[in-house]
Amino acid sequence: MYLVYGALCACLAVLLFCVTIIGARKPAHSWIFSDSIAANVWVPAIILLGIMGLAFVVQFFLTLAMSAAGIGHVAGAGAIVAATVGLVRSMGVRRRLAAFAAEAGPAVVLDLPSSRNEAASEGPSDMPTAPHGRRAA
Repeated sequence: MYLVYGALCACLAVLLFCVTIIGARKPAHSWIFSDSIAANVWVPAIILLGIMGLAFVVQFFLTLAMSAAGIGHVAGAGAIVAATVGLVRSMGVRRRLAAFAAEAGPAVVLDLPSSRNEAASEGPSDMPTAPHGRRAA
């Protein structure tokens, strides 16, 4: 049964990752996929589910000699993985991410000085300077 639990946890992690990446990259995403919620809720959940799935699969192989693992467990885990692959393909993750990237337009490249010395040697600036001679931020 550990194999089924492991496959279920790992597949839930993959599905949650796909939903999160689509929701976070969508140009008009809702608050549930904002950067702070994604970083503090969804990413730890994905990592936790992935680690739990791996732990269950390792536990399955460690207790394989002592327990009677039937073909039903292997078939159940295979069915879960096959269903997950089907769901991910039907979600069209690559197609949606490409559409979001095309909608966002090209990236903007800023020509910034490579160091502070280069910026200081460019000449006087209209920015006010502090008493110690540095430019105010």
